[in-house]
Amino acid sequence: MYEISMCNFLMDKERVTVDSVPEAGKRDSAGNFTPAPVSNAIKFGNLVFTTAKPGRDSSGKLVDGIEGQTKQALDNIAALLRAAGTDMEHVLKAWVYVTDIKYFEPMNKVYSQCFRVPPARTFLVAHGWFEEDQLVEIEVIAGIP
Repeated sequence: MYEISMCNFLMDKERVTVDSVPEAGKRDSAGNFTPAPVSNAIKFGNLVFTTAKPGRDSSGKLVDGIEGQTKQALDNIAALLRAAGTDMEHVLKAWVYVTDIKYFEPMNKVYSQCFRVPPARTFLVAHGWFEEDQLVEIEVIAGIP
């Protein structure tokens, strides 16, 4: 009985995609893209969970600089949230990962402009985790009003 009800519980999740937001994955040295086995976002009940998004434009190219990458990552998240029926004002929790602590202030300058009421946030330095030239990733959980 427990296993059946758990399966029914998980059947309500819905994948959220937006054409302008690149899927998660990696490019090898030859430029070939391998998609990761993740969704850009999942809608579950009245919540939306995003995958950590780097600052990539719609072609999948990283934009320049920490401020540009932060803005692009947040724009991509905003697009996913709109597709799920919510917006940045309903972000409850955010995780921000940067490659170096020196990026905290410029990232925070851009980040703080996106929220009237800032969500709870975790900030981590993830040195050596990202591909070359990637400076930031951001993921969120948002409510759907």
